[in-house]
Amino acid sequence: MPLIPFPNVPDVPGVPAIARSVTVPTSLTGIFGLAVEAFGDFMAARWGVFDAGGNRVLMPDSFLGIDFKNDSRQSNYPVEGGGFESYNKVDTPYDARVTMAIGGDEITRTLFLSTCDAMLHSINRYTVVTPEVTYDNASLVNLLYRRETKNGATMLTIQLWFNEVRTNAVALFSGTNPASSDVASDGAVQSFPIDGPGSVSAPNLSSSTSIAAIDKNGLVVQ
Repeated sequence: MPLIPFPNVPDVPGVPAIARSVTVPTSLTGIFGLAVEAFGDFMAARWGVFDAGGNRVLMPDSFLGIDFKNDSRQSNYPVEGGGFESYNKVDTPYDARVTMAIGGDEITRTLFLSTCDAMLHSINRYTVVTPEVTYDNASLVNLLYRRETKNGATMLTIQLWFNEVRTNAVALFSGTNPASSDVASDGAVQSFPIDGPGSVSAPNLSSSTSIAAIDKNGLVVQ
């Protein structure tokens, strides 16, 4: 049966004849083309890797997928009877692995790989945009690509591994560091010599004088 743009209605008694055209109007074809183009632009805007200025840094032919991982670590300490208790929980930086495909001519593929290599060896942070979630402060830490015969000699499948860079850590310091404070005098100190090593003789003090301590030189300080 030849391919026709409408269902095949049999010409049998009881089935009315339906007027139809075997061609699609040019106006509908133009509208359909615009719709497909708009949908492609919409999907491209929902996926991407952008720099700090909001510029798209990679233009692949297609995004094939993303693998995302984020862990939380819980601190534990032992208690009596072999049990343990948990006292804290900390989120670790996320790990996002974006898979892309790039084809075209050799120059296009070379420029794409050069851009990925420059991102890998830089300290710049990027934003990974997906239809559901946007991942900020991402640093490229790994680059993998492969070429398979089943995808053609000119198709590269590239996987980019991004790790989160935490920038919200705040260091807190007390107003005064006792170890670096200046020496302060708390009053008059009187020292007395001792008779010899290992022996301490009390000086002739009045009843109103008391011995406070012995300093590092073996002198009694009051």
